[in-house]
Amino acid sequence: MFLNKLLPVLVIGAWSVSSTKTGVVNAADRPSEEVAVLEQQLDGHAGAVSSVGFSADGTMLASADAKSEIFVWQMGKPTTAYQRISGLFTFSHATTVSFDPKMANLLTFSDSELKEMSLLKDARQGDRNAQFKKITGRSMEYPPHWMCRALAFSADGSLLAIGFSTYNENRVVHAPLPAEYPPSLIVRRNERKLAIDESLASLAMKYGIRSMALNSNARFLAIGGVAPRRDGNAGFVVLAEITEDKVVQRSGPVFFEHSFVTRVSFSRDDQLLAVATAKPLGYRDGHVFIHDAKTLDSVAGFDCCPGQVLALSFSKDSKLIFVGGDDPDVHVISTDQWKQITILRGHKQWVTDIQLSPDGKYLASCGGGDNSVILWKLK
Repeated sequence: MFLNKLLPVLVIGAWSVSSTKTGVVNAADRPSEEVAVLEQQLDGHAGAVSSVGFSADGTMLASADAKSEIFVWQMGKPTTAYQRISGLFTFSHATTVSFDPKMANLLTFSDSELKEMSLLKDARQGDRNAQFKKITGRSMEYPPHWMCRALAFSADGSLLAIGFSTYNENRVVHAPLPAEYPPSLIVRRNERKLAIDESLASLAMKYGIRSMALNSNARFLAIGGVAPRRDGNAGFVVLAEITEDKVVQRSGPVFFEHSFVTRVSFSRDDQLLAVATAKPLGYRDGHVFIHDAKTLDSVAGFDCCPGQVLALSFSKDSKLIFVGGDDPDVHVISTDQWKQITILRGHKQWVTDIQLSPDGKYLASCGGGDNSVILWKLK
């Protein structure tokens, strides 16, 4: 119904990336302290920490856990807990948190609810719950079976993209989709909703969006997620261009057999797009695919983490990529030869998110098994 409206499709398997740079991550051969040192471990969460995010000025760090609890940390030596927020969501298995660069507000979403907290000084007084306002949720526009899974801001905060994942993501659709369906991709510029072209809207409605990223000038939006199939879920990534009043599909979709996409990230120089994938039980390690950031042509790829790659972030100079997943290590990969040069050890179990500070001097990683956040000082 929808695929005949899409641009040409490239289907690849987890082992079919062809490049002279493609390789399997080898044992680290560089001392970790030459890359980063563990500066501080931030404890206090009672549940698995699922997300971290820096404010635009780098003075604050937020972390969220599976019990719907959020900590706001004041960066410094030492970094201290500034605020603790509980009871935001009635149900949650993985809360995601992000700062709005323009408004200096904190946005957090879980399942079908997206809430905003003002961090203005005069809003910190009195009833803590009064600081929050729901900007999307369980309404006629966003039904309960839709899950908010992805959020992306432009650097100046003027552009906001919200991605939803439908209930269809976890099963193959045997019947036609309803004639009237709410949008699963929303893009706003200064609160004005932009139109989504037909092919991109059809793709976003049929597949589950898991991750999105904007490049540095907010011209291109990368979208990744899950494409349900009868022989098992596949992953996809598509590249959209954002014009003045419309979002247009430009490259892809590219599909990944037997792997779904967990994270997409542009390099800081906007030349590359990294796509992290996860595999179902019984398959080999999770894989990171490297694509050209404008054409989605394959550039390289490497295995990393057993089963799932859950987090990745480029360094500020785009020479390194930090990767985490179903093991306790943060893997440091050189983008020159796509080889692992060292690992950062500190977490006890899996790594769920990795974020670089705006000035590129700090790396924040969070652990799903040790309920903690680690701040790394980059060399």
